[in-house]
Amino acid sequence: MRSTSIDVREATPHDLPALESAWPTRGVHASHMVAVERGDASFLVAFDGATPVGAGLVRWVGPTGEQARINYPHAVEIAHLQVRAEYRRRGTATALLHAAEVLVRSRGHSTIAVGVADDNTSAARLYWRLGFERTGIIDRSEYEWFDDDGNSHHAIEYDELLVRELA
Repeated sequence: MRSTSIDVREATPHDLPALESAWPTRGVHASHMVAVERGDASFLVAFDGATPVGAGLVRWVGPTGEQARINYPHAVEIAHLQVRAEYRRRGTATALLHAAEVLVRSRGHSTIAVGVADDNTSAARLYWRLGFERTGIIDRSEYEWFDDDGNSHHAIEYDELLVRELA
């Protein structure tokens, strides 16, 4: 069943219970709201009706990766862009990226950036289709994540920075 209407808006603390209920992340949504409260980020959430189906963090403080930060210090990074599995390939990520672009432009910024893992070719194709360009800048990130059963996993990821200049 194809989603007919995705609404993207900035999340508020009132959205956290619905987000965690529909899409448990063991504190990731709450940590995004902390960044919002500090003024470091905006937390965009895509809703299908009342159901949260995707999210992304607009990092006003620049790229996360060290090499990305050095080479693109004024870029606004779109980070943690995720779409729930059952809502992928329905335009949800595109809607989130367009909403992020509108928000970034409204604040007077001209460069947006995303990091894409070297093994995530479907996301890379989406970004390229939307006008992001490769920079050749690679950053390594290391993190823990939890599966649906609560098991912890250690991950090492190599992300290439892609950028798009806004007109």
